[in-house]
Amino acid sequence: SPQISLVVSTVGRRHELARLLASIEREVAAGVALELIVVDQSGGLEVMELLASAHVRFPIRCATSALGVSRGRNTGLDMAVGAYVMFPDDDAWFPGSALVQAVAHLDAHPDHDGLSMQLRTGEGDPSMLRWAPTARLVTLRNHHRTSIGSTMLFRVGVARAVGGFDVNIGPGSDGW
Repeated sequence: SPQISLVVSTVGRRHELARLLASIEREVAAGVALELIVVDQSGGLEVMELLASAHVRFPIRCATSALGVSRGRNTGLDMAVGAYVMFPDDDAWFPGSALVQAVAHLDAHPDHDGLSMQLRTGEGDPSMLRWAPTARLVTLRNHHRTSIGSTMLFRVGVARAVGGFDVNIGPGSDGW
């Protein structure tokens, strides 16, 4: 069974998903066992056709949901069978061993419920946040400098225990 369930919500972003698939192949080659769960919210067939034709060394499962990244993430969380779950954006990609390192960290720290990796640009520069200069525990006081949803990896039981994602928050939601 997979160590990690990667849950990706998308609205028909075929080209971005192709790049993500290639990067997941590099992570698998580095030694992580994973599954990809793609929750398509486009109502079209392009994403399903891409996934059906993908020649990859990891299982891909597909689902659909109503619009909203949080709805898609919750749908995928319900399907996840890995010990860990992560929710990368559909336009994300991995550098080649980030997931192996993340699993090793959580395996070595059973008291940690999850971790957040730093989001970086294709050039390797920090992206999106004013990141804290060193690794640290994520708290209510520092979460705005230490975490972003698309880079967080959780123990699947913890993600389920907190009730998943608030469907009123995030891209595609009816809320903010």
